[in-house]
Amino acid sequence: MIVELTSILNLDKINVSGMITPKPDKIKYYEDYFLATGCFANAVIVDECWNIRAGYVTYLLAKKYGVRPQIFEIRASKPLVKVVKGRYVKYISWEWKFVGEKCNTWIYALKDSVVPGDILRVEAAKGTAYMQVEEVKHVAGPISSVGLRKALKHIKKGKSILESET
Repeated sequence: MIVELTSILNLDKINVSGMITPKPDKIKYYEDYFLATGCFANAVIVDECWNIRAGYVTYLLAKKYGVRPQIFEIRASKPLVKVVKGRYVKYISWEWKFVGEKCNTWIYALKDSVVPGDILRVEAAKGTAYMQVEEVKHVAGPISSVGLRKALKHIKKGKSILESET
């Protein structure tokens, strides 16, 4: 079970002592998304002792800009699975276009950073397909219990999508 702590937990109380400094390009990628949208790509996840479990870059950006991110608590014994939610897209006439309105969810276990707007190649019912990320979140529990297909590869980063919309 995940519990939201946004309104009661101060960022200064979160223990980040076990974290390593992220690569500058990863911080820049998430920061560009934050500056373009005014939202963080994902939430901060802490355990019951307020040790950070996920969302360290969001934590760093929130501290830098003095903005409160969403903060969720999960039991330390539960594994976290990053999932992405979005809609199928196709590349038509030199741009990505949505195919239908139905949203689907996939497990995201790739090494690359992911933000809403990214295009991913994913497992689909009839092989592989492409989707545009609309939401990134964490789910508690082992991957096998989530029962979702996987994101296979990053195709296009959200930053270039954000630039093409302006």
